[in-house]
Amino acid sequence: MVNKAHVPVKGDGYTAFDPALQLWVAATLTYTGEQMYERTFGPMDPASRERAYRESQAMGTALQVTEAMWPATRADFDAYWDKMLGELSPDPLVQRYAAQLLRPNARFWYLAPFVWLQSLVTRGNLTPEVRDVLGLSWSDREQRRYDLFWQVFRATYPRLPKPLRTLYPRLVLRDFRKRVREGRRVI
Repeated sequence: MVNKAHVPVKGDGYTAFDPALQLWVAATLTYTGEQMYERTFGPMDPASRERAYRESQAMGTALQVTEAMWPATRADFDAYWDKMLGELSPDPLVQRYAAQLLRPNARFWYLAPFVWLQSLVTRGNLTPEVRDVLGLSWSDREQRRYDLFWQVFRATYPRLPKPLRTLYPRLVLRDFRKRVREGRRVI
């Protein structure tokens, strides 16, 4: 299904079937997942961090990344991450795409508040250097809103009953399985 969705994703010197690029995609998902978890629940102990790292390899294998390509240890992953951050450079096409992803679409006007919040959290989770590479704005006012979001989220989300906290992912998974059974597009 991932392969089918990636067929049209190509550009000048780029294809979504490039395992090295997909390794970077899987690494960003891994890093961001850890970051979000720790902002919500606090730091992971080393064993939990290693287990989460091992489990995140599944994202890579779904994206044409072989096991041999995945950094062998968490320390190797950190070295890979730092190396890749150092290689980022501005690209106008990527900057336009990032801006488009993070602004409300007039067609779905009713989702604007959620897109605004997603944009705030996404941009806030990035380092200033990555925001600059992507051409994304960030102000002191947005930083205050971002900090307030995390204060409220951290104080409320962990206290919600687990069935409520996991409701959205379970609904997404149920819809995903239904689409697979019916042979419909998933992505």
